[in-house]
Amino acid sequence: MINFTQGVKIILLINLSMFALAWILQNFFAIDLSHILGMFYFKSSNYHHYQIITHMFMHGSILHLLFNMYSLYLFGSMVEQVWGTKRFVFYYIFTGIGAAALHAGVNWWQMHTLIDDAQLFINNPTSDTLALFSENHTALFNKQALSDFLAEWSEHPEITQYSDLAIEQVQDMIDHAINNTCMLGASGAVFGLLLAFGMMYPDIKLYIMFLPIGIKAKYLVLIYGLSELAFGIFATNDGIAHFAHLGGLLFGFIIIKIWQKQNEF
Repeated sequence: MINFTQGVKIILLINLSMFALAWILQNFFAIDLSHILGMFYFKSSNYHHYQIITHMFMHGSILHLLFNMYSLYLFGSMVEQVWGTKRFVFYYIFTGIGAAALHAGVNWWQMHTLIDDAQLFINNPTSDTLALFSENHTALFNKQALSDFLAEWSEHPEITQYSDLAIEQVQDMIDHAINNTCMLGASGAVFGLLLAFGMMYPDIKLYIMFLPIGIKAKYLVLIYGLSELAFGIFATNDGIAHFAHLGGLLFGFIIIKIWQKQNEF
């Protein structure tokens, strides 16, 4: 059994305490703490600078929390034993911020594309331009409702209420996307710990649920990294911040390489 190290204990207790506090505030006072401490898009009315740190101590579900905390214990304790508490905590926070930074950059690009495409439709509101907009942003639409609406609009293009309603709906979609896109969780920092573990102990075999054989840590990190990249590109509506996970891996790799050059890894 792996011993709990000091830094892991502190981070774990903070996460558990914040989850309990969020539950109490939500259920007894109708206060959604995730809307205060979760990380929103930087142009959202809900965004605050401190969220780049506080988001990594918030979780949306008990399963999300348990998975991250178990990974923190499993990988973090062994990493902290090598680095010591001070460097370990710095690395954890650094990769968590890196995860938020990459997520924010990708989120900006996605929002910028969404707003530009929406403006093209608003400048020329027809059933054809709405269909084109919906093809590029399918996750925003109910397919059946959209299909029925486009069929009616195509039959009666002269009725201005259709274009007015469509413009209003698209503007509401943009407003919702800007103000309600929120990232929570320690996953980015946990992925950073996985990378550190894989670089420290590359040949240790790890066993994943449902797989009968062990996978060397260095290969598992590679598999996770490639998987997150693929999911980030293609799984656009699964509610998981895949690029935040990649950010944890990327910023972890950067700081470890710096430490290696300084002979401090």
